Amino acid sequence: MTSEFESYASDKYLKSRKQKAKKIIAILKNFKDLKKSTVLDIGVGFGVITSELAKRCKEVTGVDVIDERRSVKGYKFKKVKDASLPFKNESFDIVVSNYVLEHVRNQKKHISEVYRVLKKEGICYLSTPNKFWLIESHYKLPFLSMLPQKIARVYLKIFRKDAEEYNIIHLSYNQILKLVSKKFVVKDFTFEIMKHSEEYHLEKNLASLSKVLSKLRFLKWILPCYVLILKKK
Repeated sequence: MTSEFESYASDKYLKSRKQKAKKIIAILKNFKDLKKSTVLDIGVGFGVITSELAKRCKEVTGVDVIDERRSVKGYKFKKVKDASLPFKNESFDIVVSNYVLEHVRNQKKHISEVYRVLKKEGICYLSTPNKFWLIESHYKLPFLSMLPQKIARVYLKIFRKDAEEYNIIHLSYNQILKLVSKKFVVKDFTFEIMKHSEEYHLEKNLASLSKVLSKLRFLKWILPCYVLILKKK
C-alpha cells in the first residue's frame, strides 16, 4: 500500500469490536454528554465500533483509507487518502483515534488534524500500543515493536512470511506525551481503566493482569497500551 496509514480491520478482531466499543463509550461518558455530541471515528475498519457509537451519540462520522465495513448503519462515512481530514475547523465534539496512531506515517499531522476539527473544549479519545511492551500487539512477536524499522521488517519476514511490509510506528509513553502535550491538556486514563476493569468493560483475559499492574504505577512505561483523553486547549 502507498497510503499514509494502513487499515487495521481483520476477521480475528471482529468478535472483540463490540466489547471495545463498550469500553470507549464508558470512558467518554465521563467527559461528554454523548447524546449531545458530534463524533468523528478515525479508522472505521469493520464499522462495528462506529455503529455502536452512533446508537448513543447525536451524530457520528467515520473515515478510513479503505472501505472494509461490515456494519454500515447509523453513521456517515468518508474515504480518505491520508492523515488529512475533509472537514471544517471545529466540526466535532469528540474524536476517536483507537489504535490508529501507530499506523500513521505522519503522526504529527494526525494529531494536528484532530486538534483542528475539534470544537473548543472538545476531546479526543486516543489509544495506542506501547513501543516497549514485550509482545508487539499486531503480529504477537516478542520485541518487534522495539526494533528499528529495517530490522523489524526482516524479523517479521522471517517469522511471518505471509505478512506485508512492516510499516507500524510504535511510540513510547514519553514520545506520545511529547506529540500531544503542546496542543492538548492530557489526562492519562490508563490506570483508571485497569483499576476498574469491569466498569470499563476490559477484556476478561486482560482484567486480572490489569488489576495487578494498576497497583504498580511506577511501571507505566512498560504497560501494553495507553488510553489518553486529550482536551483541546
